[in-house]
Amino acid sequence: MKIKHSVTFFILFTMTLSSWAQSELLKTSKGKLIFETSFDQDLPKKISKVKYGWWKIENGVLKGKELKENKHMAAWELTQVMHNPIIEFKFRLVGDGKNLSFLVNVKKGALGSRVGHLWWLSAFSENMNFVKSGDKKNPKKDPKKVLMRKPYKTASNKWYAVKIVNVGDKVAISIDGQELSGEDEIFKAVKDKFLVRCNGDGLEIDDLKIWEAAE
Repeated sequence: MKIKHSVTFFILFTMTLSSWAQSELLKTSKGKLIFETSFDQDLPKKISKVKYGWWKIENGVLKGKELKENKHMAAWELTQVMHNPIIEFKFRLVGDGKNLSFLVNVKKGALGSRVGHLWWLSAFSENMNFVKSGDKKNPKKDPKKVLMRKPYKTASNKWYAVKIVNVGDKVAISIDGQELSGEDEIFKAVKDKFLVRCNGDGLEIDDLKIWEAAE
């Protein structure tokens, strides 16, 4: 009986420590502000790109929706070199909007031949997920991994505040106080792009800011 109590205590302590660590990471001090937009005007085409779907800055927000003919989630891409970023923005689902996905890409050459996504956040109507991306060139050796999943109700026509902190090999995320986190060696790599994606016909983004974490 004593052994069982020891094991239970260890498991609870480990879970608490993990929760404490992700909360502490979210408190990381902000350094230099490297990007900011409240979507009051169009962004330069050299940094802002529509990959799939329909995207438009309108009434002070970035609006996006899926187009059936694309046969792909609507996707908007922003180019911005980031090392240890702290990212904040707001989003809401409108109309038939089904989800938000936020993906960060590795800078070409930072991880050898690996290109594309490092990790992504997904917020659906029933849950939210934090996922380490697999290596498309070598998926068996480096597969996709769901690092954390939580039940979460995402309502339509409600603004949600998102904060993401990626320092070294660790990432912590808060969506209106609900936290996700994970770690992997590849998260240390230099990033140079992120994408916002959605299914359905209604996602809005506002008040996007990116800082480098204070050294």
